[in-house]
Amino acid sequence: MAALLFPRHHVDAQLASGDGPVPTIRLFLAVSGSPAFPKPDPRSNSGDDNTYTVRILQCLNAKDDKEGEGGDEEADRIRKDGRTSNCRSTKVFLAGLIREIEGTVIETLVVCKVACGQLNFKRLSKEATFYTTSLMELQNKVVPEFFGFYTGTIEDSPIGIALLKYCGKPLSGTGHQFMELSEALRYQIYQAFAMIHRCKVVHNHIAERHVLCDHRGQIWIIDFGLSKKHREVCRLSQSDLKNVPNSDMDCTELENVIVDLDLCFTGDLFGVYVSDPANPPEEKALIEVAKMNGCPDASAAGRAIMFLLSFESWQNRRERLEPKAKELEEYFKYTGLPAEAEELLRSSTAADVQGPLIVTSV
Repeated sequence: MAALLFPRHHVDAQLASGDGPVPTIRLFLAVSGSPAFPKPDPRSNSGDDNTYTVRILQCLNAKDDKEGEGGDEEADRIRKDGRTSNCRSTKVFLAGLIREIEGTVIETLVVCKVACGQLNFKRLSKEATFYTTSLMELQNKVVPEFFGFYTGTIEDSPIGIALLKYCGKPLSGTGHQFMELSEALRYQIYQAFAMIHRCKVVHNHIAERHVLCDHRGQIWIIDFGLSKKHREVCRLSQSDLKNVPNSDMDCTELENVIVDLDLCFTGDLFGVYVSDPANPPEEKALIEVAKMNGCPDASAAGRAIMFLLSFESWQNRRERLEPKAKELEEYFKYTGLPAEAEELLRSSTAADVQGPLIVTSV
């Protein structure tokens, strides 16, 4: 059975021997990951069959941690003694995943999601199941490649660790909202969520911190711990979304995504909407439509004017935001990773066609 050695100190679990000064907890594979991910070598000199070892590089979600613990300081603390016994939230770490394959030590840059406590464990277990069922076909397309979910206990409390491919920085790091991004990025974000909905999955926790952008400008969606199954494939997920009126929206989540992204003007007047932003409907035509739908002459003109003013407001906002949005794209071209993680990322990018193998020593 595959196992994972994760830094840990003072736990009620079997400790690995001969692994240096850092105590570790041994966790076992509960949900298998990508079949393309190379398995450890049973002939490894470590004496442990099918065993991975984790090397913590950085804490990625310290700013989001409600417990208020430090970011890099927290990573340093765990790197030194592996303590996670007081952790009852889900921590996210950048790490090196080490194993031996055919006598060669291999290290892969991964993200470790560490869930302590019953509630967080349940959510992470649910997320792992989504990655390996409904979202399987989207791995390495719009969701990260999933390498496995390992489980164990700490002080009689369940602990789960999900291993995922590192896919870039969260949009929240820019300090800007979805609508402030460039049209190209906003459209890519929508398409990613639409693909997820076509797999009959509702994300259920959409936020800038759950959307990543890598140094190549690729968008990735993460965090499916609160997700749920869609009853059916919504029509909206199959739209090209150049312009969609409110009357055509049949999915609350995708409608919210469209509004948050400010992707198109969604207003409509009795079914009439802006199909071409360069040529909006004329006021006279809108007044006639309003009258045909029972509006008195006085209110018909008001409805038409309000419709056109709303469209003009949206158009002005896009003209104001789009030039600045181009500058934000530069933020993602620089990873901001520790030097050793940056080196692993470069090696991984170069070896993408061969899978996530990075040789660090022979």
